[in-house]
Amino acid sequence: MTKNLVAFTISTALFTLSATASPNETHFDNLLSLSIEELLNVSITTTSFFPETDLTAGSTVTVIPATYWQDRGARRLDDALSYMPGVTINPTFLGTRQWVIRGYPNSNATGVQTLWDGVPLNTYPIGSAQADHPDIQLNTLNSIEVIRGPGSALYGSDAMHGVVSLHAYESDKDEQKASLRAASNGYYDGALKGSYALGDNWRANLAIATSGQPDQDIEYGYLDPAPAIGERDYNYTTSTTSLKLNSDPTDTLSYKFGLYYNKYDHDGFFHNGTDVPSDDNSYIDSYLGIVKAESNYKLSETQELTFNISTWEYDHHFARTLANLNRINIFATEHQESFNIIYTDENLLDHTELSIALGYKDNHVKTAHRTVVSPAGAELLNAPLFFTEKGRTLNSFLLDGKTQKRNSSHIFRYGFRFDDYSDFGEQFTPRLGYIYSLNKNSAFKTLYGNSFRAPTGNELYGGPQQLGDLNLQPEELDTIEFIYITKHNNWKAEAIFFVSELKNGIRLFDHDNDPLTLNKFSNISESDSTGIEVSYFKTFSNWTLDTNGSYIISQNQTDDVEFTIFPDFIFNLAIGYQFKNKWHMTINNHLETERTRVAKTPSNSPDALPDYFRTDLNFSKQYSEQMKLFINVRNVFDRENELPSTQDSVRSSEFSSGIVDERISIDAGLNYHF
Repeated sequence: MTKNLVAFTISTALFTLSATASPNETHFDNLLSLSIEELLNVSITTTSFFPETDLTAGSTVTVIPATYWQDRGARRLDDALSYMPGVTINPTFLGTRQWVIRGYPNSNATGVQTLWDGVPLNTYPIGSAQADHPDIQLNTLNSIEVIRGPGSALYGSDAMHGVVSLHAYESDKDEQKASLRAASNGYYDGALKGSYALGDNWRANLAIATSGQPDQDIEYGYLDPAPAIGERDYNYTTSTTSLKLNSDPTDTLSYKFGLYYNKYDHDGFFHNGTDVPSDDNSYIDSYLGIVKAESNYKLSETQELTFNISTWEYDHHFARTLANLNRINIFATEHQESFNIIYTDENLLDHTELSIALGYKDNHVKTAHRTVVSPAGAELLNAPLFFTEKGRTLNSFLLDGKTQKRNSSHIFRYGFRFDDYSDFGEQFTPRLGYIYSLNKNSAFKTLYGNSFRAPTGNELYGGPQQLGDLNLQPEELDTIEFIYITKHNNWKAEAIFFVSELKNGIRLFDHDNDPLTLNKFSNISESDSTGIEVSYFKTFSNWTLDTNGSYIISQNQTDDVEFTIFPDFIFNLAIGYQFKNKWHMTINNHLETERTRVAKTPSNSPDALPDYFRTDLNFSKQYSEQMKLFINVRNVFDRENELPSTQDSVRSSEFSSGIVDERISIDAGLNYHF
């Protein structure tokens, strides 16, 4: 860790010298000031059915506007999510990465609900969207909101540890935007976005984006039995389209329609990262199409009734190659339908905001089968998976309220959600909160939330390498948060202490002590997590300072071992400087410490990974109101950073390293506003 701190100090000093070499006595220009205003006073839409601020929100939430990830040179969705306290991005199966919030890593990437303009994307077989849709294009989004902590009182199952809500592009004025970027490692992206008035009452918003990279030939080390080196291609392509048609939202009756499409494929990524070391590769080819419609009726000045309906179809092909070069393929198609009725009153009894919602959702796996193909192309096996033609329906009711008497400093948050599942029964999920407003800029919060995750199709019905259990019950998480937040004209600070306890956790276990039989899923695990998260943002003169960090200890209480693939410390520091010639530069630093290569168990103490430390640079210049140029240098010090694997196996000891992260690369591009 000492070397990383030295490198961090040097990088910061070099940046400071370069910035002060061209002093500027003026403040930020209007464009940058607008970004600061957005960061300090952004409206939050994910924690309630009413727009909120961070001072009154009933959850811990981070809003990530597009300008934020652009200043960090983000390429993929994972990049945009990697600069928050209490969050790490870990490799998981099929070469994808899971979003781990507050110390609860697992092997199947479950527990985080993903929404795309409010449509839930988590699939029934594995309970996650991260493996199925790993790279919805950032260039088609306006912003991302992330709830760190319980979200089930609003969003039900899968929002156990948090929620990632993607807000697709739209504008309230006519505009057209284009962007292009290319990198030294072959990475590219491009996008077209536009907003168009259709008559006096309708507006269309269209966003189209694509990105990808060719073979990277990234090396990894293993023992077979002598030390050897393998390579992974890490090539991928992604395309995303969103089309939104909105009527005038100020009308008594207004409408929204949306079409969304995402195609993703990659080849030559890791599979488990700790299995089949001589040929540890995976392949993904997936398609997602969504149709959504919504109407909003204003019953009065304070009351509204909203109807929304959505449907999506998802098709994927997963593949991996075994050590004997047989290829295992998984083919599946899933369909989802959902419908919600939401009533809101923003001034009930002159001091209460109240929301009541009824919901219905149906997920159905149309087909799912597995094939095994020999190197010569012969099909050795073609069999349905156990969850094919299976699914679940649920009916839900929720109530959410916020009460604050006029001129009172006391705010009370409360709510619950009741779900009735077709396969395991009923689930009740409450949340409570008390907020004390010290003044208009500061508040103390005490929040309690219960959340849960329903068993997935794979856990209920099992698979070729594990047994399911149709009697499984949901996992449950109880969380208490104590929060202090204050913000002023040019700075904002937040401190959070939380304690959470997971019970009824689902995991595989040896149910009969027979090494020749399959392990079985069961509700046998208990875990807990305790931590502190802090953040500070400030602008002064021509500078911005954006820093945050967390210290979190999470433990598997069942086995009495720490979750060692989640870092104890996470630290982020971004420093920005605006030059007088309209060049802007940001240096971004990310540090994670105290991790092991794979998860620790009572019988296995894996090797510690070196501290993860990465510095990125972003340079941009606003040449005119229409054109902005930018350059990004990723992993400036070309460090050989390694990531842990959430997947363990009997062959994990044959790997001599973690999963290697990307090395240095440089990209350049432009944004053009017509």
